[in-house]
Amino acid sequence: TDRRDIFLSAFNHLKSGETNGAIDHYFNTWGQCQESGRDQGHAQMGLGFLTVAAQIAWNQGYDLFSAYHNRLALGYEYTASYMLGNDVRYVRYTNFRGKQVFGDSISAKGRGHFSPIYERTYHHYHDIMGMEMPFTRQALEKSRPEGASDLFLPWASLTSRVPSYGTKPGPPGAN
Repeated sequence: TDRRDIFLSAFNHLKSGETNGAIDHYFNTWGQCQESGRDQGHAQMGLGFLTVAAQIAWNQGYDLFSAYHNRLALGYEYTASYMLGNDVRYVRYTNFRGKQVFGDSISAKGRGHFSPIYERTYHHYHDIMGMEMPFTRQALEKSRPEGASDLFLPWASLTSRVPSYGTKPGPPGAN
């Protein structure tokens, strides 16, 4: 837990790595995820894990949330919009090696089945950065409170949600 070199290696890879796991390769400029043509479970899984990594970095004083003009937020808005039944722009994904992968259209597999990933991201972008996240908000409303999940700890509505009665986040007893 005290290996700064390992942390910085992971951070640098997510920020500017050359593989599909790097933020600028995982999403295109309008937020489509590399997994959007595969299925929505994998698209949400990638978003959720990138958010956890971004939160870990944030806790260490490094910002992945704003990387590439808030590309992670764009990914959430894009995916949430599609999951909510809206049409979205789709281009077949080309990986970092230039190979086209997945289908010629966005996958409907898993559409409408919301993974418990939206709360933490909404809290950060909306409550900390002051960004509007309308589709992400609608998606988290559909996933509250989180149920069981094979991939994610379903406690973000307890650990990341700001109460709806208008209090601001802060240390215990501050409100």
